[in-house]
Amino acid sequence: MIKRLLLLAALLTLILPAQAQSRRRAFDPGHQPVSACPPALLVSNAFAFDVDLDGGYVYFSDDSGGIYRFLKGTENLENVAFLPELPVLFVFDSTYLYVLTIDFSGETGSVWKIAKDGSTGSLLVNGILTPFDLSIDATSVYWVSLGTPNGDSFLADGKVQSIGKDGTGGKTLASNLNTPAAVISDGTNVYFTEAGQSAASTSAGLRSVPVGGGTVRKLTDNRPAVVVANAGTDLIYSTLDTESTGTLQRIPKSGGNSTTLTNTDFVVKVVIDGNQLYYFDSGTTADVIRKVPMTGGTPSVVVDSAFNTQEFALDDCSIYWVDGDGNLQRSPK
Repeated sequence: MIKRLLLLAALLTLILPAQAQSRRRAFDPGHQPVSACPPALLVSNAFAFDVDLDGGYVYFSDDSGGIYRFLKGTENLENVAFLPELPVLFVFDSTYLYVLTIDFSGETGSVWKIAKDGSTGSLLVNGILTPFDLSIDATSVYWVSLGTPNGDSFLADGKVQSIGKDGTGGKTLASNLNTPAAVISDGTNVYFTEAGQSAASTSAGLRSVPVGGGTVRKLTDNRPAVVVANAGTDLIYSTLDTESTGTLQRIPKSGGNSTTLTNTDFVVKVVIDGNQLYYFDSGTTADVIRKVPMTGGTPSVVVDSAFNTQEFALDDCSIYWVDGDGNLQRSPK
């Protein structure tokens, strides 16, 4: 079973539905210049599921259904939205947040569209079985469904689906998949992974399909793939070779041979930042955030700590992450 899902299940045990929205505040980190990149405690008891940055704002979602933001260098914490389900992932464009939520059973979820300032919001789609990842392009929202739960695993009936940002044109782009774990779009093609965790199928690897639907192409095969990121004409993806070991790979979008960037434990999150690739590496005894050159090489540790979530975000000189006590932290990257 995918370790990230087990981590999510553990997070679900931390739910405190009756917590007041005023239980926390953003701390002013001394108005330090951005170039200084000092470590800082930004928000206490955030218990965040996801964290990201947009312009001068830091956004995070939490275990009470809230989505918050604050302007970097200030302590003015704004409540953007308060949702009836757990907001586990979000992405944004210039105007809106697109939020993937999971109900308290952990099996079905929804996608919401919310103005960044919280002024408007709407439900785009609900009743998604075992949703696991979310992404957008200029016109559409994409998500994956792991498949029907079956004991400690899933049936091989996972899906990649999409809907227009205006809430129209919902479609299934690929079906009967073996635990699809990640999805991205470059506006022409949708790229997704099959993590191969269903006993009902042997299919595993990195795939692509046109954004409008059509034939699914196997870019790699017979090796479980977990996360994927867009690197211009290439894709970065992680493999899962045993329960706790894998690699980071680079492959042209057109297909061909993959290049190994580095050996890893179990990579559950990647972020490309210039010529560096940052990734959350989950081991059997400890979790760390590392970075490695985009051309490959020896990785270095960026954050070595207890974590509340494997999600993290970057700006020009810092990394934002959530520690094991649920505090939103900032560290030099």
